This record gives sequence, C-alpha cells and structure tokens, in this order.
Amino acid sequence: MRFLILLFTGVFLANIGIAQKAEPSVNEITFRMLTYMKSLKADVDKGLSAEKKAAMNEQLAQLKTDLAAYMKTRKTYSDSLMRHNIAPGNKNPDNLEVLKGKMSQVMQQLRGVNDLVSPALQAEGDKLNDEMYNVLYGEPVRYLSNLEAFLAGVPVTKKDLAIDASVHYQRLEECLNIITAIQNKIR
Repeated sequence: MRFLILLFTGVFLANIGIAQKAEPSVNEITFRMLTYMKSLKADVDKGLSAEKKAAMNEQLAQLKTDLAAYMKTRKTYSDSLMRHNIAPGNKNPDNLEVLKGKMSQVMQQLRGVNDLVSPALQAEGDKLNDEMYNVLYGEPVRYLSNLEAFLAGVPVTKKDLAIDASVHYQRLEECLNIITAIQNKIR
C-alpha cells in the first residue's frame, strides 16, 4: 500500500512538472511602442535645434519605412497562415528570421531617433529598444507576438493568431500615423 501511495505521488508530481513546463512567453511589444510614440509626439520638439529637426525628420522617415515593411511582412505571413489553414506546431524558421530581421531594422531606426531627443525620451526609448532586443535575442526564448511564436512551432490557436494580427496591425498603424504627425510638427 505504501508503495502505491509513493508511486501515485511520484506520478502526480511528475505530471505537475510536465504541466508547469510552459511554452516560451509572448512579450507583446506594440503597446509599449505606441506609448513611446505618443510620448515622442508630445515632447519631440523640446530642445530640438534646426539641424536636429532635419536629422530627426530623416530618421523618422526611415523608421516609418522600416515599420511599414515589418507590418506588411507580418500581414503577409498572418494572411497566408489563415488562408492555407496551417496547423499549429509547424515551424517556419525562415519566416521567423525574416520577421526578426525586419524588427531589428525598426530597432535600429528607433535608436537613431533616440539619439536626437531629450534625455527623458532617450531613457524611455532605450528601455523599449532593450526590451525588444531581449525578447528577440535573449534567453529564455520569448516572442514579440503570437505570430512569431506560431512560426517557431509553439502551439497557438487560430483565434489567438487572428486577435494578435488585428491588435498588432492596429497599433502599428497608429504608430505610423503618429510618426507622420511628428514629422508635420517638426517641419
């Protein structure tokens, strides 16, 4: 009897351990990016000289281009997954790396923008960039969205993918609109 209790306890604890083995987490970054863009819009012109305005406009134009390219790639992959009814768990490391590369370009442009703003905005932008970098390249493995997790083979439901696509696209589109407003503000 004691053996059965020990066996049952061992199996139970092993199952808890397996159940607690979590999939890599998704660190949704678009909300923080949108928050940063709103802060940037509110305070971008504080202490910005004429030379810095021209440089800022150039950096913002490149950021807008790279962010639009990232959005287009996300939309293409997301639409393709839905259209072709790809089952969760199928890895696509090539597409995942393309998305990471596109986001790395966005991060690079954000750093360029951060170099031209006030120290308070620099701190906020640097924090955002660090967080994005750690999600993309740090340990433990994390993802920027459910789309990236899906492409890595993590089981993600179609519903979560659809919500993810809609929410990310909406926030990133709002970021693009804010960038345009910032460009108009500093001209």
